[in-house]
Amino acid sequence: MIRDNHGGVIAASNKFLPHVVDAHMAEAWALYDGLFLAQSIGANKVVCQTDCLEVMTTIQDGGFSATPAAAIYDECMRLWRDFTETSIKHGDREANLVAHGLARQAFISKTSCTWLDETPDFILSVVARDVTVLYDQ
Repeated sequence: MIRDNHGGVIAASNKFLPHVVDAHMAEAWALYDGLFLAQSIGANKVVCQTDCLEVMTTIQDGGFSATPAAAIYDECMRLWRDFTETSIKHGDREANLVAHGLARQAFISKTSCTWLDETPDFILSVVARDVTVLYDQ
């Protein structure tokens, strides 16, 4: 999900991943897809939040990984360099309920979707709560 600096929804997407080795690979894919979406809508300053410490530290260390997700991290770093400002920070799982709702919907529906300038109905109930937790950290 891409938000403005007040927590408002700018865009959201989810992706069905039929062949993922582990949760860290899924989190790396989520970062890649988020960066790709940010690039596609013309964002130039990006603050990424993840509840996966491995993703955060891998990106902070330049994207090197000797895991099955190595190629995904390489692509993340390629996109990362295209923005004028980037940062990544860790947020606890409770501040990431919208992202988990998006992922769950892709898993259940076995489809991938993108929403521009709208919030998907199935996550409306957690968007406000997610913003509150995010900004209380």
